[in-house]
Amino acid sequence: MARSSLLVALAVVGCTLPASAAPQFIPRNKLIPAPPDSGAVAGQSVSVSGDRLAIGALQEGAVYIYVRDQQRWVLEQRIVSSAGEGEQFGASLSLDGARLLVGRPFEDYASFNSGAAYVFERGPGGWVEVQRLLPSDPNQLDNFGCSVALSGDRMLLGAQYDDDRGTSSGSAYVFERFGGQWIEVAKLVAQDGAAGDLAGWSVALDGGVAAVGAWARQATLPFGGAIFVYEGAGSLWNQVATLESSRIRANQCFGVSVAVQGRRIVGGATGSNHGVFVFEGGPGGWVETGDIPATGPQFGCSVALSGPWLVVGAQQNSLVPTFNPSGTVHLYRQGVQGRWRLRETLVPRDDTAAFGCSVSLREGRLVVGARSDAMGDGAVYTFDELIATTPN
Repeated sequence: MARSSLLVALAVVGCTLPASAAPQFIPRNKLIPAPPDSGAVAGQSVSVSGDRLAIGALQEGAVYIYVRDQQRWVLEQRIVSSAGEGEQFGASLSLDGARLLVGRPFEDYASFNSGAAYVFERGPGGWVEVQRLLPSDPNQLDNFGCSVALSGDRMLLGAQYDDDRGTSSGSAYVFERFGGQWIEVAKLVAQDGAAGDLAGWSVALDGGVAAVGAWARQATLPFGGAIFVYEGAGSLWNQVATLESSRIRANQCFGVSVAVQGRRIVGGATGSNHGVFVFEGGPGGWVETGDIPATGPQFGCSVALSGPWLVVGAQQNSLVPTFNPSGTVHLYRQGVQGRWRLRETLVPRDDTAAFGCSVSLREGRLVVGARSDAMGDGAVYTFDELIATTPN
């Protein structure tokens, strides 16, 4: 039996503000969906859309759907795949309206750990599985579905251990919806990809722009990382850029997280000289326009874009005593001159660990995952944006 915890988070989340700044987001609920002492790792993945949010419980192999009831989030349904629990169902997910895409990267249906993904739709009777997705060329250990992104009638799914450009070079697959069915229309393999890139570790999609993170890429420097950018539709997709950070260093791991909004791409780097980097696409191609240095360990492990807001998660390493081991989430807002200014930092005050391991922001609703606590159950925190915010 799941716990539908609706503990108001005002007492368990604090914030720090720049001088003369006011709070931008109000804490609402702390959700603990999994049974106590389950080690479910709930909050490894989160996604919010409208009045619903989805929470992936990695080790339990389940997804919890919550629905908004005034200022509270109430458990609506616990879902598993038709193949049952386990195999990291819920390691990745993306919610868009009445449709949910869930990755299951360790599924063995086609081959050992080849991976799969599942599509659910909400109807009068609740959430129902409507299709299992498999790649056209499944291979063992590919981990298809390790990352997923859903944008209308198009989706993008990562396969970080695919071998098309060498062992573990990685790739991503584009599916589109035709006649009520999801059909694979393209496989994105970087022209300049190489063995060990792990392309597809992270993916993001907005309309005809797809971003594929490859944090282990070593073409310029060992594990400097990169993000491969594609544009297209249907079966016609072209690689238009390979993005690297302007401060690239060995072991920077750029591309561990990625977000896309329109012609803007944000990528996180959690290794050496780490931070978050912003790129804009224009007539001259994709160029770096923003560089946000890290404020602590694991800064950039998760990112989200929505309107003028950029959210950056920093799940902290508990072995570093000079930082809060629970993690932090940083909220940046783009000003009138295009500069990103820190507006607020969220810090949990309870025993949660890895706060910020996942983030999702949409329509003024912020969701933060914290995949661990004293028992490894995991939790999720919800926030609402204050409407009367200053524009810069």
